[in-house]
Amino acid sequence: QSNAQEDTVHHHPMIFFALGNCRLLLGQYDQAEKDYIEAIRHRPEMTSARLNLAKAFYEQGRHVCAGHHFAEAYDRAADKNPEHLYYSAAAYLAAQDHARAVQIFERLYAAHPGQAKPEWKAYFVYSLVGEGKARRALPLIRELIAAATGEERLRWQEVLLYQYIQLQMPQEAHRYAVALTREAPETARWWKLLGQIRLGAGDYAEALA
Repeated sequence: QSNAQEDTVHHHPMIFFALGNCRLLLGQYDQAEKDYIEAIRHRPEMTSARLNLAKAFYEQGRHVCAGHHFAEAYDRAADKNPEHLYYSAAAYLAAQDHARAVQIFERLYAAHPGQAKPEWKAYFVYSLVGEGKARRALPLIRELIAAATGEERLRWQEVLLYQYIQLQMPQEAHRYAVALTREAPETARWWKLLGQIRLGAGDYAEALA
């Protein structure tokens, strides 16, 4: 009986969880992975172990596995944390699985409306563009522009203008480029892009000006 009790103690999920945490901190991700798998094998509802397992997978570059376990941790938790869905989507994006990243972001937005942070929107934009759904990303890009300042605002303005061009929306591209030159006439990149747009439209005199 004492041997059975000793075996039960040695295989308690909290022991595996503690070992996994130590190995995660030491950068021994493959060993930490094994410990966390044992922990959730004994206690599948142990969300903290599943989240750390996802981190161990991510650190090893196994992004699809990380995405799966971040989402699984969200699904199994009684108190739903939208950050976990965001981490799942970001992991799938890192794996260049844009379709699954988009699906997770759609879940995130549906389950937690109004809670999206700027970085969530940015990664959702990357996912949509990567999935070939750039037109759906346009409202998100506009929201990012409205919330940003400085160089970050300039970067998203440029992204929006390039999307208009790539989506073959010449009127929108022209109007937006003109608006940008009026908003910041000292910014050379807007004049350059406006010139390119007018060249593409055959307005050579305007492009030269």
